[in-house]
Amino acid sequence: MAFVDSIFKREMTMNINELKSHVADKVKLAWPDFQRCHPHLAKAMDEMILTNHIAESLADDPEFQAAIAHAEVVGNIASVLRDWISKAIDRVVNLRISPD
Repeated sequence: MAFVDSIFKREMTMNINELKSHVADKVKLAWPDFQRCHPHLAKAMDEMILTNHIAESLADDPEFQAAIAHAEVVGNIASVLRDWISKAIDRVVNLRISPD
């Protein structure tokens, strides 16, 4: 059982790291807009903090988890990731607390 738990945790870590990598790519593109819209906030944080926050929020979101699980079945993970990450970054850049 401990071995199975270890493998599961290792896979989750890899998945979270992969998610962070995807988020980091999108944050890098959105960072200039974030700095322009929120200059004081951008001075208090960096891209890595924003990347970690968005990735961890998505990883903890049951709707995101369900969407990814469904995407794995139908084979469109890239599209689902792109959509969810874009929406999450848009909410942060525009400081929207809840989704539309």
